[in-house]
Order: sequence, then structure tokens, then C-alpha cells
Amino acid sequence: MIYRTSCVTTSPHSAWPSPPPSPIKLLPPSPTKLPLPSPTTLLLLAAPAVAYHAAPAAVAYHAAPVARVEEFNAHPQYEYNYSVADGHTGDNKSQQESRDGDVVRGSYSFHEADGSVRTVQYSADDHSGFNAVVHNSAPTAAPAHSAPAHYYHH
Repeated sequence: MIYRTSCVTTSPHSAWPSPPPSPIKLLPPSPTKLPLPSPTTLLLLAAPAVAYHAAPAAVAYHAAPVARVEEFNAHPQYEYNYSVADGHTGDNKSQQESRDGDVVRGSYSFHEADGSVRTVQYSADDHSGFNAVVHNSAPTAAPAHSAPAHYYHH
């Protein structure tokens, strides 16, 4: 077999590639003589190979998820309320709501930054939709704070 390589190089003094390399001739390897095996070696090689393997791992099958049936309540009812009064953060708010069938009524209130209280009363039903009425109390006078005292140490 004859193989040719094609490596293109350029000389710094010429813009043309250098001439192609000469062909390379590959010769097959020479045969090697091996000694004949003994009859005992042949018997050992001819004996069947016994392999012990662990049992295959059990595959876990899981049942398909069962569809959950949601119970329908023809006349749902609930009531809830909460309130927060945190003097440290100034967070003051409350809410209450109730449902009787398809009618929801409720209110929530919170303290505004100016000290007033905003209260929203709402109701919702199939006939009137959602309705809200907003009430604002008069702003309260801001609490008087004394100017901070500065202490200088020399």
C-alpha cells in the first residue's frame, strides 16, 4: 500500500507552497512463529467458562395516581377575621369576611401614613357583581417628637 501525505508549508521567502513530499510505502508486518501449546493447556482452554452473576435488581412498580374527586358544596359557607396592631412597626390593619352561598361580604381597614384609617367594605354576588365602598377617617395630628439630642465627646 502506498499513502501520500500532504503537508503544505510556506517558506518565509516564497508565497508558493513547498513541493509535495515523496510517497511513503507501508509494508505488512512479518509473520511471527509461536510455540504450540501443550495438550493440558488446550484442555483448560476448551473447558466451559462458568460465571456467577447476581440476580437482577427488582424493579419497583408504582400504581398510577388516582384522580381525586372534589366534593361539591352547593351552599358553601365560611367566616374568618384577623387583626394586627404592632406599635413597634406601626402596622395596624384588620380584615373580616364571610360567605353564605354565592354571597360574599367583608371589610378591611388599615392606618395610613398620615394617621387616618381607611376602611373598605365590599360585597360580591352573582346579581350585582363586586361592589366596594371606601371610608376614610380624618387624619390625626402627627405626634410631636422632640429633636434628637446630639452629644459630642472630646
